[in-house]
Amino acid sequence: MLIVPPRLALALLALSSALAPAAALAQSSPVTSSGGVARYTVPGLPAAIYLTLANRGNSAVSLVGASSPACSRLMLHQTMNANGMSMMADSAALPIPGNGSVTLAPGGYHLMCEDPNMTVGQQVSVILTFTGAPALTVSVPVKSAGGP
Repeated sequence: MLIVPPRLALALLALSSALAPAAALAQSSPVTSSGGVARYTVPGLPAAIYLTLANRGNSAVSLVGASSPACSRLMLHQTMNANGMSMMADSAALPIPGNGSVTLAPGGYHLMCEDPNMTVGQQVSVILTFTGAPALTVSVPVKSAGGP
């Protein structure tokens, strides 16, 4: 049996009470996700994941990575037009302004899922990594590329 002097017990109780709200705040993210969908075509071809990210904090954050058990690799891409040709390029980061939002959508930023292991109708989990905010795990429905 451990005997703790009353003063030490009170100090530990006060410290844990003071740290509990700070720990809870550290875990909450200012970033939320909505409207997510994975667009799947056929086995062997990459799938795309689209969603809207809202930053409810006052400071800008950046999406810097993503992963999913449904993808061998999940990368942030941007579709661009150069000299009349559409092309995709890896993107290192996507800034999300404070009190603002960004939408990953066809023709712009999106998450490219290589070697997708998914089927239409299921939900897939996606872990989004940020600078300036904790990671965020979201679940998105899988829909066919030509479907609603």
